[in-house]
Amino acid sequence: MTQQQNLRISLRRVFILPSALGWLWAAVGGLLYVMGVNTSSNVPLILGFLMLALQLLAIFLTAQTLHGLQLQWPTQLEGWAAEQLPLMLQLAVPKGSRYLGLQLGPSGQRWEGICRAGVQQIPVPWQGESRGLHKLPRLRIDSQAPLGLWVCWVRIQLNSEALLYPAPIAGAINEIPWPQASGKQQAKPNIEPHDFHSLQPHRPEEGPQRLAWKQLARGHGEFSKRFEAPTAQAVLLTPQMGMAKEQALNAIAARIKQLAANGECYGLQLLQINIKPGSGSNHRRECLRSLALLP
Repeated sequence: MTQQQNLRISLRRVFILPSALGWLWAAVGGLLYVMGVNTSSNVPLILGFLMLALQLLAIFLTAQTLHGLQLQWPTQLEGWAAEQLPLMLQLAVPKGSRYLGLQLGPSGQRWEGICRAGVQQIPVPWQGESRGLHKLPRLRIDSQAPLGLWVCWVRIQLNSEALLYPAPIAGAINEIPWPQASGKQQAKPNIEPHDFHSLQPHRPEEGPQRLAWKQLARGHGEFSKRFEAPTAQAVLLTPQMGMAKEQALNAIAARIKQLAANGECYGLQLLQINIKPGSGSNHRRECLRSLALLP
């Protein structure tokens, strides 16, 4: 089970500065004040003081947007290189609705939206360009609500890592037959209706779709068809001679992705990696992790 980290945002963590609109607002308020003083008119003075008071009030309203948020995120992620990998952030808003922006690192894709009261899952996108183990950049959460005069933000060091598999780019690789693989491991899930190999007494829970109607019509009783899927030869995936290392890893990763989706049996043999053929999600993960961590 993936470990989780927790954090509650307090006002001590929040930074706040005027936004572009806030600087313009302050300039207009100051200009009205100067006009009121020079012309001895009360109207510009009152407007200038009102604008200044509203801007000061907006400081507390904006800072409260981030105050009290509770975050939870995983410590480990796994995905493909050069593809979007979402960090599933669990965000708990104590009350009200808050408009937030979230971003991983300065070059990460930004997420913006309204977060209502309660617990919700937010996918914060991040993309790594190369395989291997990467430390996730800082998470920035910011807001300009409710008036847009100030922008407040907080930066969080996640202490999380992302393991990126080689980018699945198809290419030419060698597939060596594996003579020791068993037929059960190599069975394919696609079965044609006529590919049955035996008959057994029918059980009610099997339903009518497996019933041998031809034998029933001949008066031989109720029997169920037993199917046997065709078997495929297990293979060892190896790079071709002369291929660049990263290109070969990308091609093998693409082939693993395809074979795993079809439920076929495969293994790895390259450099110091030697994994016997197998199938299933755990075997797929073992092979891809080995490729990602290959020095």
